[in-house]
Amino acid sequence: MGEQRRPVPRPRRAGRRGTDSNGGLAGVDQPAGWFNAVQGLLILVLLGLSMAYIARQALSWRRASGERRQQLKWLASGAAVSIICLFLAASSSSSSPGNAPVRRATAPRSA
Repeated sequence: MGEQRRPVPRPRRAGRRGTDSNGGLAGVDQPAGWFNAVQGLLILVLLGLSMAYIARQALSWRRASGERRQQLKWLASGAAVSIICLFLAASSSSSSPGNAPVRRATAPRSA
């Protein structure tokens, strides 16, 4: 008896289920289902909680003294650097030509 050959799995191509034309995840850019319905609300809740945390830390810093106050200054400066880097990364990724799909130019062959 001969051996049965199994088909070799092939990599997924763009446009198939789960990927967009650039090969990225389609669910990230165009969410569907329940997440699409609550996405805006979740962002607002997250922003509200973040603002409440920042206000709590600011009040804690005002009441603190000595070493605790210095630790809170370091925490605030690290958070500020993180937020600045987040905004810089978000603004540069949407306008960067590096995110476009790579197309290789080939010279026409002469006969």
